Amino acid sequence: MLWLLPALALGQEVGAILKPEVAIDLAADRPGEDAFESRSWLRAWARGETGDDATWFLEVRGKHEVLVGADVEAVFEGDVGESGWEGPAGPFRIKVGNLVDRWGKLDLLSQVDVINPRDLTAGPLMPAERQRVPVPMGRVSFGNDVLHSHTTYLPFGGVDRVDQRGSDWSFIRTGMIEDFGADAAEWDGATAVLLADTVSAFSDSFENQDPYQRRYTNRGVSYKGFPAAYGYNGEIFQRFAIQGKGYDVALMTGNYRTRSAAANLDPGLRTLIQEERFPEFDEQEDLIDSAGDPVRNTWPRTSMVGLEASTVIDAFGVRAEGRWLSNEVLRRHWMKSWTAPSLGVGVGVDWAYGTTVLLSAEASFKQLYNPPTDLVFAAREHVRVGGSARVSAAGDRVVFLAGGAYDAHFGDWLARPTVTWRVSDNVELGAGAVLIEGPANAPKTLRQALQYEGGPGGYWKQNDAATLSVAWIL
Repeated sequence: MLWLLPALALGQEVGAILKPEVAIDLAADRPGEDAFESRSWLRAWARGETGDDATWFLEVRGKHEVLVGADVEAVFEGDVGESGWEGPAGPFRIKVGNLVDRWGKLDLLSQVDVINPRDLTAGPLMPAERQRVPVPMGRVSFGNDVLHSHTTYLPFGGVDRVDQRGSDWSFIRTGMIEDFGADAAEWDGATAVLLADTVSAFSDSFENQDPYQRRYTNRGVSYKGFPAAYGYNGEIFQRFAIQGKGYDVALMTGNYRTRSAAANLDPGLRTLIQEERFPEFDEQEDLIDSAGDPVRNTWPRTSMVGLEASTVIDAFGVRAEGRWLSNEVLRRHWMKSWTAPSLGVGVGVDWAYGTTVLLSAEASFKQLYNPPTDLVFAAREHVRVGGSARVSAAGDRVVFLAGGAYDAHFGDWLARPTVTWRVSDNVELGAGAVLIEGPANAPKTLRQALQYEGGPGGYWKQNDAATLSVAWIL
């Protein structure tokens, strides 16, 4: 990443932000949890003009992460942020590079913001500008002040960044694999005398990987089975927008691969875990075959049709969006997957008092068609509500910001209050909290995780934390 930095000095607009933030767990409620998390976010960018109304832009990003829990882990990652070129080409306007192309009118509960993958590795601690992962794409636009057309092509697609295991925000928590290996040592079965010690040793080794090995193993698992980046098997999106006096409306459609895999544990392994037994001697051959490919991923394509609109009614801004998906990947119990069509709609209302107060409320509804009953984090009919409030004082140097969401199906809620103080033009201090709650009990074992029936709030409610940050703005 550092070799790109000299190019930043050539830009007509140059900037950088370094923001260390710490999160301190508010309760010791789970063995092996990270009581202290530190993440230092770095962004540096430059922007310049090349003539003929053309612009180039470059961004580099870095993240240094320290997790203090059962052990101390520290990793650094750097990558390219939004970078590319935008300019005219005859009657068209072209934008190419490593980009973010955002659809939709809702901020918290969007139904149509489907183009870029998401970075979910830090949960609600992930800064808003880092939640969408830039990926290579090109966009061709044309139109006038009233009607616009935007065609976007992703030659290689993209995958959500998710830690499968090893952190407080992963699906498989620290210690679950090791405990599973210890439990498996007590299983019955004719081959237990041969396999029990091997499984226990393997789980210990898997659990105790060093930070970089774990990080890139997670990345490799996330990409398992993803189609090779040939370019011709890419993704296409189309958006038509109409802008009038006091309103705008857009129709969009796309065909793309799902951002998370339809992952399925080998049926033979699944049966052994469910029954808690080692195979009989005549089942060993099937077990050996399973060991070569224990989890099988597929990446189904989905077609999407969506609509978004916004207008102003008296003192209120009103936003709405909706979409239909032909295939949505659904996680099921015991590491099974399902795809089902779904319909989603959402509305939002904003109210502002000058530049000092901004209030926003959103609600969404999603309907799944003919889904199975053993879904994880999903439901046939799903209603969520959310909102945010921003209040500034002292000439906008002190800002109070609170956001949150409530899941009416699972009874989960999340709140993220923060306050920032711009001490000077170059320094900003911040303090806040992450508060999560849900009626379901968080899973303690791998078996409980594979059969979990609550919502995301119950699963991650042990991650409540207080946060402190300082940002250097150049």
